[in-house]
Amino acid sequence: TFPVQKEIETAPGTCETITNRGVIKETDQDSKVETEICREAGLTVDKTADATYDETFKWSVTKDVVPGSIEILDGTVTSADYTVVVTPEGSDIHGYEMSGTITVQNPNEWEKSFTVTDVYDGIECTVTGETTVPAAVDGTPGKVTLAYTCTFGEGFTHTDGLENVATVTWTPLEGEGTESAQGTAPVTWEVDTEIHKVVTVTDIFEETETGLGTVGYDEEGELFATLAEDLADDDAYSVEIVDGTVVYTYTMALDVTADGVGACTTFTNQVEITDGDTTLDEDESTVEVCAEDDLVVAKTATGALTRTYDWTIEKTAVDNVDTIKTGEKVSFPYTVTVTPDGYTDSAWTLEGSVTVNNPNEYKDVEARITDVVSDEAWTCSFESDTVTIAAGESVTLPYTCILAEGVEPELEGTNTVTVEWTAEDGTVQSADFEIGYELTITEVHKTVTITDDVLTDNHPATTLGTATWNAEGTPTVFEYTVDAWKYSVGKHTIENRACIEELEVCDTETVDYEVAPPPKIPPTGANTVPLGATALGMLLLGGAGVALGARRQRA
Repeated sequence: TFPVQKEIETAPGTCETITNRGVIKETDQDSKVETEICREAGLTVDKTADATYDETFKWSVTKDVVPGSIEILDGTVTSADYTVVVTPEGSDIHGYEMSGTITVQNPNEWEKSFTVTDVYDGIECTVTGETTVPAAVDGTPGKVTLAYTCTFGEGFTHTDGLENVATVTWTPLEGEGTESAQGTAPVTWEVDTEIHKVVTVTDIFEETETGLGTVGYDEEGELFATLAEDLADDDAYSVEIVDGTVVYTYTMALDVTADGVGACTTFTNQVEITDGDTTLDEDESTVEVCAEDDLVVAKTATGALTRTYDWTIEKTAVDNVDTIKTGEKVSFPYTVTVTPDGYTDSAWTLEGSVTVNNPNEYKDVEARITDVVSDEAWTCSFESDTVTIAAGESVTLPYTCILAEGVEPELEGTNTVTVEWTAEDGTVQSADFEIGYELTITEVHKTVTITDDVLTDNHPATTLGTATWNAEGTPTVFEYTVDAWKYSVGKHTIENRACIEELEVCDTETVDYEVAPPPKIPPTGANTVPLGATALGMLLLGGAGVALGARRQRA
């Protein structure tokens, strides 16, 4: 046995059949063996890598209103200034996906089986496809393409600049050990889906939605904001970017309506950020609007005075009798004249009460009260010129008026109360109420009783009649006569007094007459007594044809 070694050069990836012949020269015997010699070339690996992720932009919104509370002093409408701030809150990267192809080429004239792994950033990806690569044909390598996908768990974040590596491993022809080849692809992560990159800002007030505009990032990644087209020409709305936030400002009218006067109404205004049907964030602000109602004022005014009528009384008599005979009737005419003599007013009063109602349900009101009479002779006052009226309540305050000394007031006029209060903003509000008044006159001595009394007959006075006061000063006249009989000889006096009974004002008239002695009668021898020597008394009649009384008195 003769071992023989020979180096044979073959092209990589090819097989060559070698015939080896051994010859015994002396005998010319030979033997040959054909041997196929193959030189294996390594497999090559090429790959691709497509890496994407989804990015969800985050936003927050706040809404504020200035002022937070408003009081309307007149009417039902006011306005409030709203500020909406939209703040970018970064983004969430998620939905990582990586996929691609692994192409294995076989330059050998025979097929090759292999195994393959694909790894990115320590994460092994899933490879699918045929793991036998066909033989090369006519110098063209056989190839097989496999697909792979990579799955990334929660918490994964990508790093730029890394590669995806595919490793193909096979067993060489000699059957010992393994050989491998790698294919790499640089990974560039790109955004697949951008979520909520542009959002809509909407104001919601009393179920009415008003689109304020849109906020988002442009293609260059710059923050932008727009104002809704239908608001572009409305000076009440504006938008600007301030320190990386979007600020919408606008003014809205708030109407409490007539039903809300005297009470407080809370207006809630919402804002929301949406993308399609998805609400990303929302906020609301409230403003309390109180509409002040005027205080309601009413009053009474009652005035009075006492009017005392003045009179004069004068009594006259016709004294036309000097001497009468004994027992002869004498008559004296009398006249009593009662004349209106003006009047005197006194005991003036003016008073009443003021009722102040506070229709405001939301606050107590401290008010200042003044009361003025059109006749400046009066000065009116309350126990206190300030009063607090509780919410929804009323107070009634009495007042009295004092007349200036030495001044005679008018009989009628107007009385006005003014109520003032200070509103929240410092302005002074007021309410007035005016009422007419007339002083009620209590009349004293308008009609008086006239009496007549013959003071010398010791009998009660008699009533002549009544007199009623009149502005024209027309007197009331009483005429009557007083008759008398006297039997006693000598001088006699009748004293007669007329009085206004209610005033105890009187006037007295006196008449005089003389009863002459009877003529002397010659003696007849008989004892006789002269008629005049016997006191028969006196009879008085009088009073305008009415018997005042018959009086008999001894001489």
